[in-house]
Formats: sequence, structure tokens, C-alpha cells
Amino acid sequence: MNSLEKRVLRIIGDDPDSPDVFDDDNITPIRDSINDAIEEIAVMSGADKITYRMPIYANQNFYRFSFPKYQLAWVDSVYLPEKNRHVNQTSLGSVERRHPRWLTTSNTPEEYFIVGVNYIGFYPIYGDDGYHANIKCTILPTRYTRDTDVLRLREDRENAVIAYAAAEYFLTVLDMQSAIHWISRYNQFASTLNFKSTIPEKWRRLHEV
Repeated sequence: MNSLEKRVLRIIGDDPDSPDVFDDDNITPIRDSINDAIEEIAVMSGADKITYRMPIYANQNFYRFSFPKYQLAWVDSVYLPEKNRHVNQTSLGSVERRHPRWLTTSNTPEEYFIVGVNYIGFYPIYGDDGYHANIKCTILPTRYTRDTDVLRLREDRENAVIAYAAAEYFLTVLDMQSAIHWISRYNQFASTLNFKSTIPEKWRRLHEV
């Protein structure tokens, strides 16, 4: 159990040193809330952007992103430097409908599409090796899964994360007064980070009760 998880447990009334409910086998809901908070704060306060240089191979449609410390949030643009050309975004379904033989069509790629959370595809495909795609990506911290995973957060972000996770817990147990208190605390911390919380829809309904 890491320090953030222990802080959340103290707030919700579970002993972090000898928890009744959220021990090491049952910590996943708290861990998920912390991960969700880290991702929202990263996006709303200015997520990191990088240019991913991806080699393109002959007759290959799909490619996997590989980030050592990050996860892909979304692709902002794709540029082919050897061809001095930007590639348009589309969807896999659209390509399949418009070009039934798309898997075997080769030429300079004109469109790209995202598949799942880690893959990108191109249409058409190059028939030769030796090309690259410069892919501008918005990235997020990798979700942690173990208490030994290192989380590098500034103190002000830690406070916001704790408030978010506490609010989610109190919402699940229908303690509306405590949930609203910690939602308000989260919004206070969010304002110091120069962004306005989007407040998930399930939280928004609390303000209408």
C-alpha cells in the first residue's frame, strides 16, 4: 500500500496499518480512483505531448505504440517526412466500407486510424521499406498497479488526487454529505492548478440533489 492509498484510507475511516476493508487484496477500487484522478488532472492541467517516430514497413497495416513510462491518450497528427505529407484521420470502419480491398492496397498512406488503445493503422500501405511516420501524441502517466510502482506527483497534485479518490468512495457508499465535501475540496485544488474540473456526470448529479 503506497502513501496516497494510506491517506485515502485515513479519510474514509479505514485503518491503513490494519485495514478492515481495503487490505492488499481489496485495494483495487481505491487504486482505480487514484489512477482516474491522476489522468484527469494530467489532461486538464496540460497533458504532455511528444512526437513519436514510427518506422513504417512494406505491406504492414497495423503498428503498436510502445511507451516505456506513458500511455497514449490520443493522436494529434501524423506526418510523413519522406513524402512531406500530412495524413488524415479516419476510422477503421470507414476504410473498410469505402475500400473493400484495403488490406492489399499499396501506395503512399493517405489516412490513419486508431485501433484500441495501443495500435495505429494506415491506408493505403507502403509497398517498400525505408519510411517513417512522425506521430504527434498526447500522453498520460501509465496507470500504476502495484504499491511498489513509483508515482511522481507534486504535493498540490497529490492533494487533488486524494480529494478525488475520497469523493468517489463516499459516493459509492451513498454518504452524500461527505461526497459533496470532498468534491468541493477537489474543485478547490483544481482551481489552484489553473483548470476547472469537468466533474464526472455521476458527481454532477450530487449537486442536483
